[in-house]
Amino acid sequence: MSKHPELVTFAATKERVALAIQAGIDHLVLEDSKVSIRSLENHFVQPDFQHVIELAFYARTLSDTVKLSVNCDVMVHERHYPVLEAFYQAVRQTEIDTIRIQDPGLIPYFKSVWPEVKIHFAQETGNHNIKSIGYYAGFCERQILNNELTSAEIKHTLSNVPSQYEIQVQGPLLIQYSNRRFMAGRDADAESNAPITLTRYANDQDYPGREFVFHDNPHGHFMYAYFDRCLLRSIPELLSCSLTAWLIDARGESDAYLTESIRLYKKAVTEPLAPGDFSALESVSKRAQKPGFFKANFTDRVRKSPYAELPENSQFIGMVVDVIREKWVTIRTEKPFKIGDELTISSPRAKVVTITVDQLKDVTFRDLESSEGVPLVLLKWRKGVLAKSKVFKAC
Repeated sequence: MSKHPELVTFAATKERVALAIQAGIDHLVLEDSKVSIRSLENHFVQPDFQHVIELAFYARTLSDTVKLSVNCDVMVHERHYPVLEAFYQAVRQTEIDTIRIQDPGLIPYFKSVWPEVKIHFAQETGNHNIKSIGYYAGFCERQILNNELTSAEIKHTLSNVPSQYEIQVQGPLLIQYSNRRFMAGRDADAESNAPITLTRYANDQDYPGREFVFHDNPHGHFMYAYFDRCLLRSIPELLSCSLTAWLIDARGESDAYLTESIRLYKKAVTEPLAPGDFSALESVSKRAQKPGFFKANFTDRVRKSPYAELPENSQFIGMVVDVIREKWVTIRTEKPFKIGDELTISSPRAKVVTITVDQLKDVTFRDLESSEGVPLVLLKWRKGVLAKSKVFKAC
């Protein structure tokens, strides 16, 4: 395959179409949120797909060469079929002949109503194995490989099943999806503007600074990783995979994020990146930029214990189950200790805090002299003590 992969990105507005084409994109995936479940635009109030028709004609007025396809990655329920019929009838009025899907049931559906259509099959939750990839290669012109495959697995796939393949090289990582709307109705201000679309953030309490994104729209509930997948520092390995296309997902990001991503990945194909290139991308990004599983997938490896090693005469007496900063530490006890004992608390970040018990209470705040027979006790808060810390005392 060519060493010059096609650069692909999504566009749901005329502004994004123009921006991407001006930046040098090769392939635009046009979106309407009624059938594009991760689109952050709101086309739900529009009964038809005139929006897609207008985007396609507008893109063609700007470029004779940019490739055009349309996204239809909805996970189909019976309620969707009238919408799908309106969708493909509208798309057939344009020169678009390629649909990007995620639900495999849409392969026979679209082939039955539109025999000449080309299918690009995006499986963020599938195609982990050669048999699956080989099967769908018989029906789909291209497959977008899921983001958990390593570069070694990608190369193995291409050597066994020659076809067109694409991977996401830049953008947010979807890590969970449900048809259920877990956040719908949580925001009173949004209730007056149906359909409700909400975005919320949650910090990992064990790793402060890791902010996960939760998005909720009429298609369901989405959870994204705290970092963006970014393969800009893995260009030689990426090129060696000989993929057909590289996907840049800049939905919900700034215009600068989109244009800088396109510029840098186009540059990286023909020349080495300059020292400041990666920093330039970081400066316009909301999240950390990491390669994810592309180099290796260590998710299931046996990890070395993160706890600091303690002297052999240390006796495990309990586990910290809750921490209220500057107030209390809750310990689930397994062996008793008392006022005046010296305790060593080992946090899951390999830090050790040594304290002398000068105040001890049960969860009703009754003063105690000993934890004997009390399953949960409270100690005064100490800096450095975290949930899941292990508590020891000398034998």
